[in-house]
Amino acid sequence: MADKAVYRKADSEYVQKVILTPRKNELVARTIFKINEDTPSYSHSYTVEHVEDTGSAQVIESGVRSNDMPFIGEKAGSQGDKLFVIRAGFTITQDDLDQAEARRQSGKGSEYPVRDKRLNGTRRFVAEQENKVILHGLKLAGKTIKQGLFNWEGIQQDNVANTGSGSGIDKYLFKNKTPEQILNDFIDAKAQLEGSGLYKAAGCLIDDEDYMWLLRPISNQNSMTTLQWLLSNQDLMFPRGFIRTKDLSHKFLNKKIGSDLVGGFCLFDDSSDVAEIILASDLEVKESLWDDFDGYMKVKAEEKLGGIHVYKPKGIVMRYGTHKAPAA
Repeated sequence: MADKAVYRKADSEYVQKVILTPRKNELVARTIFKINEDTPSYSHSYTVEHVEDTGSAQVIESGVRSNDMPFIGEKAGSQGDKLFVIRAGFTITQDDLDQAEARRQSGKGSEYPVRDKRLNGTRRFVAEQENKVILHGLKLAGKTIKQGLFNWEGIQQDNVANTGSGSGIDKYLFKNKTPEQILNDFIDAKAQLEGSGLYKAAGCLIDDEDYMWLLRPISNQNSMTTLQWLLSNQDLMFPRGFIRTKDLSHKFLNKKIGSDLVGGFCLFDDSSDVAEIILASDLEVKESLWDDFDGYMKVKAEEKLGGIHVYKPKGIVMRYGTHKAPAA
C-alpha cells in the first residue's frame, strides 16, 4: 500500500504567504488613519483616552513680575467599545493532499494542496469584513452595535449641490455635472471641514464609479482632465489624493435623496486625535492538527479589531448624491 501524501511545511508556508499578503486596495480602511495596537489580543473590549487641551497662554509686559501664570490642563476621559473577531477558513482533505502529490509527480499544475482561488477568497472575505466594520460599523438584528466612519454620530453630512443638468435627483449626479460643478462640490466639502481652522483635509475617499467621471476633460478647449487638475493641485486640495473604495457605493452607503439610494464621497483629517483604527490582533493563520479519523484538517484566518474610534467627528465630512442606484 502506497504511503499517503502529507501536509508539508512548504504547504503551510505557502498558505500563510498567500493569505497574509494583501492585494493592492484590499485593506483600504486601515490605510486611512493611524492604527492603535495598545489593546491586548486577549481582550473582549477596548479602552482609549480622549484628551482635550484646556487653558490659555498669558501675555505680560516685559519686566513686570506676575505669579498668576495660567497652567495648561487636560480634560481627559476614557471611552471604549466592543472588539470583534473576523474569521474565514477552509478544510484540507486527504484527497487534496493526494491530488497535490500527483501534480508534483507529473510536473503539471500547482504543487500545493489548496488552490490560490480558495486562499485569495479567504483573505479577501476577511478584508471586506474589516473594511465594512471600520467604514460602516456593525448591525445585528437591525440594531447598531458599532458605529463606523461613515455613520459616526456628529460627523458633518450634507448632499452635493443640485447644480447639474436634468431635474430632481439627476441634478445631484456627477455624470450630469460639468467639471467645474464637480470641483465646486469638493471645494464646498473642503471649506466645511477646514472652515473652523481646526482641521485639514488629508484625502478624499471616493467611489469607483464617481472616480471615472473625473477623467473627463475640463472643457473642449482644455484637454486636462478634472482628475489631472486636482492632482496638480494636490497639496492645496488634499495631499493624500483620492482613495478609491466600493464602500461609498449606493449599494453599501444606505443613504437616500428622496426615494433614491445614492453614493457619495468623504473628506477626512487623518490626525490621530481625530480618529484611530483599533486593532487588537492582526490577521494570522491558524492550522488544526490532522484528524486521522476523518481525514482532514482545518485552516482559518482570523483577526480581532474594534473598528474605528472617532474622537473628533467634525474632522470628517460626508457628501451624498454623486451617483444613484439604477432604475429597476
